[in-house]
Amino acid sequence: MKYQVRWLKLAAEELQNIREYLDREAPYQAQEVVRFIYDNAMTLTSFPNGRGQREPDWPEYRRLVVLKTYKVFYKVIESNKTVEICHTRHTSQGYFNPYED
Repeated sequence: MKYQVRWLKLAAEELQNIREYLDREAPYQAQEVVRFIYDNAMTLTSFPNGRGQREPDWPEYRRLVVLKTYKVFYKVIESNKTVEICHTRHTSQGYFNPYED
């Protein structure tokens, strides 16, 4: 059975921030990189528990590494077959805290 992927507001905003940053710093790559991050996250519709690595301090969360420099943090909700994308960030952005705003 396929899972639904739902982007939380913060994760969508973070992906947009990545796009805006890349538009300034590497405009020739911005659209392609953001599309690649998004497309990889959307592959979580199939086997989301087998794709990402568990977060050591937050075992209910997983992370999917994209292009070695971006991480997509997500939570699998089995009761309604949903994958919630919680955060999307560059690896240089430091420690993951699922409860940060």
